[in-house]
Formats: sequence, structure tokens, C-alpha cells
Amino acid sequence: MSALTWPLPPGTNAEEAQMAQNAPTPREPHPPRLLRHEDLPRVALAEMNAVHEDEIDMLNELLVLLPQTGTYAEARHALDHRLQALLEHLRTHFSSEEELMRRYGFPVYPIHKGEHDRVRAELEQIIADWQTDGDLSALRHYLYEVFPAWMFQHIASMDRVTALFLAEATQSRG
Repeated sequence: MSALTWPLPPGTNAEEAQMAQNAPTPREPHPPRLLRHEDLPRVALAEMNAVHEDEIDMLNELLVLLPQTGTYAEARHALDHRLQALLEHLRTHFSSEEELMRRYGFPVYPIHKGEHDRVRAELEQIIADWQTDGDLSALRHYLYEVFPAWMFQHIASMDRVTALFLAEATQSRG
């Protein structure tokens, strides 16, 4: 193990510092393409649209932050909080949506919930892997490519149908 030649950030242990020193510096060839609210598919419930916009904002914060992080220690410190915030927001979003689907008897609730469960577990695993090995490339790929593609497709299909059903159900039960 080589001697550490730079001061450790507060709260960084020697093992993390050594991994940071040995890890390649992540590079981005260009800034990320940020997601725009106006590009989101719209659904029949304004509340759902607002939640989706919040998630886009949180994801954009991560997309901007990723190319700015140089070493494992810097990236871990900067990203962990925002990743956990996104995960918690998704948990709350999915839970609230699932409660409405159950309350109003949405016929394909198990399928929609199953997709929520799959993506929630996938994001939890991506975060756990990042926290274990510090590999920014897998995290970048997921946040730049996989999650946004899933989100737009999910909103345009499952959420659109769910929102129409819930809008009609809430109006008829007024």
C-alpha cells in the first residue's frame, strides 16, 4: 500500500482514500443532456405530473453532478445523499400511487406494482453496487440511459392508463 500524499477530506477513512487514489478519474466527453419537463409524457392527473417533474429535477441534479466528480471519495460524498433522496422519493411516489390503485380497484394493479417493485429493486442494487465498488461507469449508464428511458416509457404507458382510470374513479365517487 502506497503512502497517501494528499490530505484526506473530513470523514474519509484511509481505505477509502487509498481506493480513491488508485481509482481512475472518471471522465465525460461532454456535458449530459438534461431532461426537460416539457418532454415528459403527460397524464390525466396533475398530481402525478408534478411528481414526475420532481423526479426529473432530482435526476438532472445527479446528471450534472456525475461528470464533475473526480475521484471515488469525492463522488461518493457528493452522490450518496442525492441518490438516497431520489430512492426515497421513488418509494414515496410508488407507495402513494399503489395506494390509490388499491383503493379504487385498478384492475391491473398487480402488473403496475410489479413494475414499481422491479425498478425500485434495480435502483437499490445500482446504489448498493456503487457504494460497494465505487464504479461510476455503471451508475452513469443507469442514470443517463436506463432509468430515463424506463421512466418515459412507464409514464407513457402504465401511468397514463392508471391516471385515466383514477381520474374517472375519483370524479364518479366525488
